[in-house]
Amino acid sequence: MQPPLLKPGFPGTDHVTFQMGCGFQYDSDWADTRAVTGTQCVLYRGGKWITIYSAAGCRPEKDADLEHKDPTFFLGLIQTMLDDIDFSQANTAFLVRHLDGSRRLVYNEKHAPHGKAWAPLIDENEIVFDKWRDWGTWRGGWWNGIRVDVYIFYWEESMVHPFEVEGHRIMQSAGLTELTFEMVGHVTRHGCTVGHACKAIEGRLVEYRDRADVYEAITRMQAKGIIYRSIFDNDIYATDGGIHFTNLSSIILYDNETILEEAAQHWHWERLETMFEELKGNGVIKRLEVWDPAYPSEEIVIPRLPSPGREPSNLPNVSRFIRAYSAFLANQRAVWIQMGDLAPDATTVSTARHRPSKKWTTMIGDGDKDRFEEVADSVLESLPVNSSSISYRAPRHGPYSKPLLQSQCHRMLSHSRARKPLFVDAEPIYGASRIACLLDN
Repeated sequence: MQPPLLKPGFPGTDHVTFQMGCGFQYDSDWADTRAVTGTQCVLYRGGKWITIYSAAGCRPEKDADLEHKDPTFFLGLIQTMLDDIDFSQANTAFLVRHLDGSRRLVYNEKHAPHGKAWAPLIDENEIVFDKWRDWGTWRGGWWNGIRVDVYIFYWEESMVHPFEVEGHRIMQSAGLTELTFEMVGHVTRHGCTVGHACKAIEGRLVEYRDRADVYEAITRMQAKGIIYRSIFDNDIYATDGGIHFTNLSSIILYDNETILEEAAQHWHWERLETMFEELKGNGVIKRLEVWDPAYPSEEIVIPRLPSPGREPSNLPNVSRFIRAYSAFLANQRAVWIQMGDLAPDATTVSTARHRPSKKWTTMIGDGDKDRFEEVADSVLESLPVNSSSISYRAPRHGPYSKPLLQSQCHRMLSHSRARKPLFVDAEPIYGASRIACLLDN
C-alpha cells in the first residue's frame, strides 16, 4: 500500500511537522542597511502554525549562544524539541536558554495589524491549500470553486499586509478591479484577521508587444488620482482579460492635480519608458513568476529524531526524511555563508551591512546548465532513493527511484530554460532543499 502524499493538510499528515521557512531575523526591512539580530523558523502541524524565534532582544554579535548566530544550529535544537512544541498554545514562541544550558519555549500570541474589514471574511479552514512559498506567507489553493492566492501575515512589524489590502480597496473604490487580481476576502483564524485572498495570478508577464495596453491601463489609474509605484516587468501581467497589476501596496491616492502630475512623471512615464526599453532590447528576459506551475512548493518535512525512551516515528522510512533534511540544512548553510549573514566558522555573525536581501536572487544563465545538473546529481548521490516504500508525488509515477528523480530534475531544468529561465531564491533551484522537497511529496 502506498503511503499518503506528505503535504500540509493532506489526509494522514496530522502528526507530521512541516518546516515552511527558516533563516535570520533582521533589524530592518531595508536590505542595504540591515543587520542580523537572531534566527527564526515557521512550522506547521495538524492545521496549526507557529513562528519560533531565538530569544528576543539579543544582539548575536555579542551573544554567546550559537542559536542566535547560526540558523542551522537553531533548527537542530528545534528538531530535538518537536514532541514538546504546543501548536495550540500560541502562534509565536521564543527559544530561551537557561543558565544551566537547558532551553525551553516561551509562548506568545501575536496578531496582524489590520484596518476595517471591507471584504467578505473567509475562515482559513475553508481554503484548500496546495502550494506554499516564502515561509508559508504566500499560498495557493481553492476557495468556493475559485483558484486563489493567499497572503498570510506572520510578523507584526511588517506593514505590507495592510498596505496591500488598502491598495485593493482603492482600486475597487475607483472601479478598476479589472486591472487587478481581485481581492475576494479577508482571511481569518479563530475570529482574527490573519491575511487576505485574491483571485489567482494567471497569464504571462508583460512583453514589449503589450506596451500600448500597459500605457492605457496606467492612464486609467492616473485619471482616478492613483499613482502605481511598482512599474517593474515582473509585477505586471497580460491575461485574456487585459493588463493586471500586482504589488498594490505601492499605490498612492492623490487629490491634488499638480502633485499627481509631478508624481506621475517620475513613477509612471519615466519608469514605463525605461521598462519597455529594457524589454525591447532583451525580448523575453529572465524574470520570476512566484506562481509559475513549474516552480516547486517550499515546504519540507522536519522529521523527529530517534532517541532512547521515545516511541519511534511513524513516518514511513523515516531515515530517508532525516537524511533529506540534513541535506537541506547543509545546503541552506552554504547559502547563508555566501550571502554574508553567516560566518564560515559559525562562531560569529557577519556584521557587514550592505548585504543582499534574504530574498536575494540569482539568475540562471545558459552557461549554468551543467553546474545545476551537477548539483542535482551530487545531491541525489547523497540521498537514499532506492527504496520502493515511498512513491514520487503520486502512485502513477511508480516507485520512487534515483533514475526517476534524475529524469524529473533534468526535465524541469530543460522546461524552465525552454519556456523562460527563472530567477531562483538564494539556493539553486536544484539544490538540496528542492530535492528534499521532492522527497516529502
